[in-house]
Amino acid sequence: MQRTGQVTVLRSGEMTRLSLGFFIVALLQVPASDRAAIARYQAAIKSGSIEAAFTELRSLGATLPRVLESLSDSEFKQLERDLPGAVVNREEVLVVAPEADYFVNLATSRGDAADRRFFATFKMVYPDNTWPAYFVQQTDYSGCTAFGSGKLVEAYRLWSDFQKAFPNRYGTAVRNELARVSNELTQSTCACGDAPSIRSELQRFIREFPTSSIRARVEERLKALEAGKSDIRLGCISG
Repeated sequence: MQRTGQVTVLRSGEMTRLSLGFFIVALLQVPASDRAAIARYQAAIKSGSIEAAFTELRSLGATLPRVLESLSDSEFKQLERDLPGAVVNREEVLVVAPEADYFVNLATSRGDAADRRFFATFKMVYPDNTWPAYFVQQTDYSGCTAFGSGKLVEAYRLWSDFQKAFPNRYGTAVRNELARVSNELTQSTCACGDAPSIRSELQRFIREFPTSSIRARVEERLKALEAGKSDIRLGCISG
């Protein structure tokens, strides 16, 4: 640090340390591991490492929500500024999630073919950023499965196609998405609609994915439905 008259001049290294110190103080309620992840996220965004940024943000989505309510208003606003491209919410529901449009634009301007394909798919499956299109939100934390809309089958197709086209990219994220839609197809017991809508979705899946690893379980659900022995609640209101 140098002083010229009454003016204090900070060298670049000192500015960096000062900024980092403010960052740590401003987010004191955030665990050190999350602060480190935020720093990695910011670095990945700055360098154009889009896949790494998405991975860090998804990880933060599993840990940061638990501390959101403990932040002061100024700390919360600081966190929003520190996470460009994230939906950060603590009103009624606690959420830290990727903002689809931000990443679509980032992938378009700075990404490669895999980035662009991944986020085009992400936008189609998560049009409102937080809930998948095949799920209808009914409360802050729950909802029903939209059997019959074709969105379950479409999501399974989109993620499967991405996995085949780019087997070495976004691996964990894609596996998690396939597991999520598979779980809805084979285990959801809360259907938004009626029996014919469930039957239509299950039949379509069996027809379009004859070699899928979950086909047998989908067939079992269909047989139970047709025999009147299904555990799926029709016109379900969750919560």
